[in-house]
Amino acid sequence: MASEDRPFGSPVGGPLCSADHIYASLADFIGPNVTRMAIRTFAKKTLNRTAEDVAPAQAPQLVMALRPLLRSMAGEVHAEKIIKQLIAELR
Repeated sequence: MASEDRPFGSPVGGPLCSADHIYASLADFIGPNVTRMAIRTFAKKTLNRTAEDVAPAQAPQLVMALRPLLRSMAGEVHAEKIIKQLIAELR
């Protein structure tokens, strides 16, 4: 995974932070720029944190905040599958 695939500061070769894990899972479906912007925006709006500071326990809440965006961009059925899988990975 290249450093541009870790826009929220996870060290290359190390584990992904919560925001980078969400980014890696969603970028192929809604695009890298939209994904990056949405994670930053919803982390601040929902959790009042920067994306880099989202704790692992807060990651599922961030994913659920992204749900309306995912449903509109990836389709309802596909988005629900993505969300379910991502939340399972984050727990």
